[in-house]
Amino acid sequence: FISIGSEAYTLSAAISILADEKFTEEKYSEAANLYERSIYFNPDEYLYFENAAISYDLTKQYDKASEYYDVVLDKFKTTDGRTEFYKGLMLVKTNKQKEGCELLKIASSKKFVLKTTGISAVSVYPALCSRFSND
Repeated sequence: FISIGSEAYTLSAAISILADEKFTEEKYSEAANLYERSIYFNPDEYLYFENAAISYDLTKQYDKASEYYDVVLDKFKTTDGRTEFYKGLMLVKTNKQKEGCELLKIASSKKFVLKTTGISAVSVYPALCSRFSND
């Protein structure tokens, strides 16, 4: 907070709220652009990167989504498995089954559950990845 300044922090949070609204309205491209603006003002908040990635994923901009997922995976030490889950699903969806299943296995080990639907990585991983599993 102190490293970025209170004004930048406030702007990033306000823009993120607008992005969340666009996401809820299923205006994913607009949401992604707003999350990117939030990142500009606060590059230390991993949720902005993660939400931008999910938004790009939902607009089939997979290269951009992958770029943002990778920032979260490489720069931040998240523990909930959310990024691994979403990137894993994207990779499976784009015919990169082995890589996607590796991430889904991690999400499963972190016991990730989608709050909105109750779908868990523990159930998704074996359903999508049984032929890649050594467990």
